[in-house]
Amino acid sequence: MYSLVSNRSLIPSISYLTYGALWKKYLNNEQFDQTDKDLKLYIRKNFLYAPEYVYEKFYKNFIAENDILKFIEQIASSFLECKAGEIFVQSNKMEEWQGLISIISPIPFVAYFYYIHSIKLPNIFSILPTNNYKFSINENFSEIYDMHIHINGTSETFYAWNKALSNPKAFIDTYNDSPNHKNSLEELLLQDLSTSVYDFFLMLESARIVRDLLEKYIKTDSFDNIDFHNFYKSIYNAKCSSTKFPQQRTNPYTKELELWKNLFNKKDKLPQEIRSLLHFYVLCQSQFERILVQQISQNGFKQFLYISDNKIRDHYEDDGFKERLLQLNERSRNQKINLEIRITPKNFCTKMEKIINTYTKLVDQSLVNKDNFKISIICHFIKFEEPIREGKISIQRFAHTKAQTLKETKSFLGCLESLLDSPIEVKKKYDLFVGLDAAGNELYSRPESFSHSFSIIRKRLKNKDKNIGITFHAGEEFIHILSGIRYIYEAYTFLEYQPGDRIGHANALGLEPKAWREKLNNHITIKKGEWLDNLILFVVKTKCTDKDILNDIIQYWQEIYSNNFTIEEILDIGFEAYKLRQYAYDAEIESIAKHPQKDIIHNIYKKYLFYTYDTYDEDIEIQLNEKFDVYIRGFQDVILLELAQKEIVIESMISSNIRISFYNRYKEHHIIKWLDKQHNMPLVTLASDDPGIFNTNIFCEYSHLYDMLDQNNDKFNIYNKTLANNAKKASFVNRYLKK
Repeated sequence: MYSLVSNRSLIPSISYLTYGALWKKYLNNEQFDQTDKDLKLYIRKNFLYAPEYVYEKFYKNFIAENDILKFIEQIASSFLECKAGEIFVQSNKMEEWQGLISIISPIPFVAYFYYIHSIKLPNIFSILPTNNYKFSINENFSEIYDMHIHINGTSETFYAWNKALSNPKAFIDTYNDSPNHKNSLEELLLQDLSTSVYDFFLMLESARIVRDLLEKYIKTDSFDNIDFHNFYKSIYNAKCSSTKFPQQRTNPYTKELELWKNLFNKKDKLPQEIRSLLHFYVLCQSQFERILVQQISQNGFKQFLYISDNKIRDHYEDDGFKERLLQLNERSRNQKINLEIRITPKNFCTKMEKIINTYTKLVDQSLVNKDNFKISIICHFIKFEEPIREGKISIQRFAHTKAQTLKETKSFLGCLESLLDSPIEVKKKYDLFVGLDAAGNELYSRPESFSHSFSIIRKRLKNKDKNIGITFHAGEEFIHILSGIRYIYEAYTFLEYQPGDRIGHANALGLEPKAWREKLNNHITIKKGEWLDNLILFVVKTKCTDKDILNDIIQYWQEIYSNNFTIEEILDIGFEAYKLRQYAYDAEIESIAKHPQKDIIHNIYKKYLFYTYDTYDEDIEIQLNEKFDVYIRGFQDVILLELAQKEIVIESMISSNIRISFYNRYKEHHIIKWLDKQHNMPLVTLASDDPGIFNTNIFCEYSHLYDMLDQNNDKFNIYNKTLANNAKKASFVNRYLKK
C-alpha cells in the first residue's frame, strides 16, 4: 500500500496506526512509544527506495507530533474533502484511498470530517465515500446496474467487526468447531507477523473491553487507571468496575461515528491513557480489516479464497440480509439501482425466499423505494477443487465437480419447479430468479464440468415457461493468457450460450500480453495437455501457419495420445474430440454422428477423460517471447469479434481484477481500451463482484473509472452513457423478468 502514498509525510502516521506488532506489544505488556525500534524499522521499510535524508525528515516530524488524533486528522485531510455537506475522496486520490482502507477502517477519517464540518451524523448503512464524480455527470447516470455482485461477502468490514465484538466467545467457538474455516484464517494470519489464531481471538476480546472503556469515558468523563505493565488484567478489572449503561438500539455505524466524534470534541483534554487505549483499538481494527479485505500484496484467486473461506464475515451475515440490502440501497435516494444478486445453490430456494421477504418488508417499511432500488437473483454454482488422484485408478476428469454440480442441480430444480407449479400469486414472487452462474478458482475446474447440468436446468425451466440467462466466470485467473482465452471460448461454446448471455471478467481478452509476460519474468510452467489444447484452439481460430507452433502441436499430440496424426488430422479429428467435452461421456452426440472418423474421435475423447493423466498433466516449461505477444493480441481480437457476433456481454470488475489478476495500478486496467474500441467489440458493463472483500461498491467502481480518466468530465459522461445503455440491454432483469 505504501508505494501508492503520494504524500510521504503520512507514511509514519499510517504505519503507527496499522503496524500489527504494536497491538501484540500492548497485550504482552511491552512498554513502547513512537521511538520503538521495531516501529522505526517498519516505518523505514515503508519508505520504499527513499534515501535516508527523506525518511529522517518525516520521521522526526512524526516523533514531534505524538498525538493519535492529530495523525488521523492529517490522514483524513490528505484524502477527503467536504462539498455541499457530503464527504468525498479528493480528486485523483481514489486509488490511494482504496489502498489505505484495505489496511485500516475508514471510520475514524470519515468521523473527523463529520466533526470538523459540524455535520449531523446520518443514519447510514455504508461508510465508503466516493470521489466527486456526481458533480460531473449528466442525465445518463440516473440509473445504475450492478449485474455481478455476490451477496455473501458484500457486507462492509465494520458489520463483521461489530458482530465479533458483541460476543467474542461465540465468535471463537465457531472456529473451534470448524477446522476448515480456522485453517483459512491461519493462512492469512501467518502472512501478517505470524499471528496465531489464539492471539487474534485474545485481541478481539481486548478490543471489546477497550471500546467499552472508551464509551464509559465519553459518558462520564472519567476512567480507571490502566497499568500498561499488566495491560489485559488491568483493562479487564477496569471493565468489571465500570458502570453498566443501557444499550441503545442504534445503527452500528452511527454509534461508532458518534464515539469518534465525541473523542474529537474532547481532543484537547484527552488523557494519555485514553489516547493509548484508542491507539490499541485502532490497531486491532486494522488487524481485523486486513483479514477481511484482500491486500495489495495478496495477488491471485488463492489469496481471495483465504478471505472468502475464513467465514469471519459469515458470522455476521448468517443473521440475515436486511443490513446488506440497506447497505446496497444507501445511494438509491439519488439514483435508481438495479442489482443482480448471486447466491449459491445450497438451500437456494430458502435463501431466495429470505432475500425476497426481507426486500418486501423494507419496501413496506418505506426503508427502500421499490422504484429506485430493484433486485433480482442469480444462482451461482461452485468450481470445486478435484481430489488428488492416487494410483492408476481411472477416474473421469473433473468427476468431483461434475457429480457435485449434478447433485445440487437435482435439489435446486426440485424446489424451483415446485415453486413454479404454485398458484400465480406465489409463482410471480419467484420471477426474480433470472440466471445461472459458476464461480470459483478457474484452475480447479472448467466449463465442461457444468455444461450437462446447465443444459438440464435451462431446458427443464423452459418447459415451465421460465427463461433464464447464463453468466460464467471465465478468463479471470489463468496459467497462460491463451488458457484464459480458451476458458472463455469453452464457456460460451460448451454452455451453448444464447444472445444476451454473459462472461464474467474476461481479463484474458483485455490484458496486455507484454505486461503480463514481463510480470511472470518471461517464463511459466504449464501442463502439457493444457498447452496443447491452447495451441490447437489458437491455430483453428486464427489460421496461424507458424511452423514452430504446428510442430509443437504434432509433438505434444504424439506424447499425450500416442497417435501419429498429421497436423491436418489433429486440427480436424483432434478438434472434434476436444469439442465433445461439453457432453456427458455416454451421450448420443449428433455433431459427430456422420463424421467418417467418429469412432476415433470418441476414442480420443475417452482417452482425455480417463487415460491421459500421466501425459496430459505432465508439467512443461514455456518461454514467453515478443513474437507470441503479437499472436495473443490477434487471438484476443478474434474472440472479441466472435463474442460481439454472438451478442455475448462482458461483465468487467476493476477493483476485483486489480487484486486477483495481473495488474499493479488501476490505470493499467483494460476497461478503457475496451470502451474506446468502437467496432468488433461486445457490450461491456461495470460491476463490483465481491464488494466487501475489495472494500468497494458499484459507486466506488465508477469513482475509479473517473480517476482513471484523470477526471475528464466529457469522456466520463461518454463512458457512462455507453455503460448505461449496455447494462439496460444486457440485464437479465430486462430480458427475462416478467412484467
